[in-house]
Amino acid sequence: MYDSDRTGSPDVDLQGPPWAGGNLPTNTEMGRMIIIHEHEDLNPPSDNTVNSDDEGERPAGSIFFDFDDPITEFGFDLVDIEGADENGHFASFMLGNNPVGQVSFMDFQNTEGAIFGNNTINRISPISFHQGNVPQQFDRVEIYMGGSGAVDNVNWGRFEIQTSPSAPEPVTATLTGICLSLLGLSIQRRAR
Repeated sequence: MYDSDRTGSPDVDLQGPPWAGGNLPTNTEMGRMIIIHEHEDLNPPSDNTVNSDDEGERPAGSIFFDFDDPITEFGFDLVDIEGADENGHFASFMLGNNPVGQVSFMDFQNTEGAIFGNNTINRISPISFHQGNVPQQFDRVEIYMGGSGAVDNVNWGRFEIQTSPSAPEPVTATLTGICLSLLGLSIQRRAR
């Protein structure tokens, strides 16, 4: 964890407010964020945050989120994402070992109005994938950091799409047909 409110940190790009830009207001309070830190913090504070810089290597690595039960949507904030266009930052979604979908951070510029660079903050709306009208489930999310940056305000959910009543299933339709036929025979017999 990295605390964006802590002063005197070696990485001023992760400190704010004020932030340099993005799709969130520049006065947004962030607090603790998840980073891949550049080096081990030799003097960690007692609150389990780190004083170190976010990873500057290219690529930095991945942050994984594993869920006990499958979910259908996942959202998060991105802080101080540098080089998203050249370093291949992305979010990947899996169910078991099977890929469900992948989204490049560059796609967030069009869909979310994200602006990346030093000291920026962006909110990414919950992402979901659909197969027809049914939401795809996933139980693992990988945030691949092609360079420096942080993740914050992770949120997820599981939503079922309610469908309107459809035609009866074949067994129900057959039973209904038999009942209507017997009812019709009964009515004809009484009429005679």
